[in-house]
Amino acid sequence: MENKGQWPANVLFKADLPIGNLFIEKNQLTYLFVDKEATHELQHGKDIKKVHFHSVKVKYNNANPFPDIEKLEPSEEYYNFFVGDKTKHATNVKAYKKVVINNIYPGINLEIISKGTGVKINYIVKPGANPNQIQLEYLGADDLTIKAGQLHATTSLGELLEEQPISYQMQGGNQKSIATQYVLNQNKITFNVGKYNRILPLTIDPEMVFGTYMGSAADNFGFAASYDLNGNAYGAGTVYAANFPTIAGAYDITFAGGNDADEEY
Repeated sequence: MENKGQWPANVLFKADLPIGNLFIEKNQLTYLFVDKEATHELQHGKDIKKVHFHSVKVKYNNANPFPDIEKLEPSEEYYNFFVGDKTKHATNVKAYKKVVINNIYPGINLEIISKGTGVKINYIVKPGANPNQIQLEYLGADDLTIKAGQLHATTSLGELLEEQPISYQMQGGNQKSIATQYVLNQNKITFNVGKYNRILPLTIDPEMVFGTYMGSAADNFGFAASYDLNGNAYGAGTVYAANFPTIAGAYDITFAGGNDADEEY
């Protein structure tokens, strides 16, 4: 979903994940995970004083500070935000199935694609471009390891797993796989790409798994529904939506009741 002023200016888009949100910036991805079991109990009258969060930021080091942003496949529906003061109100907000950050590195595009279970991330390396430019710095993870070719980012709410990356090129109408591995240096990740045809585009395709996180994905609760004389349907309820985290790592938000616009929930 695009940002039209309802979130901080550095945020371009926000995507829902099974256990939280992804905030997309020009040179950074921010994953925000939330203890959904606590929010579920809170909604059902349990005495929950705090909600636990964990933010992991993935910074693209030495990236283009002014990439071209492309929005593709807009939603037919739109969204309105009327939270807090009028400076944060936004109307006719569109969601997009695909966002492309063109030339995040010279000759390399970052594709972020909406899926039913979250998002899909691809790196499109144009002919002649160097995939070694891609350098991901993980901030806020409790631990970062590579096991059996998979990248494991441990947080206080569980483990974010990225499968061994699959890289490929289209040659003569056929997809040719290119051996690719993660390379970990402290908290920085690069890709070790095997031999490939440098006069053809290359796709690096890491697969992210959210199933190891704790909690339910449910975050909205309906209370009422009705319709008008024109046949329009209306629903009323509570939706819990997290704000953009300015820090990386684990933190708690104190819940004092109500829905203060300055609180996280």
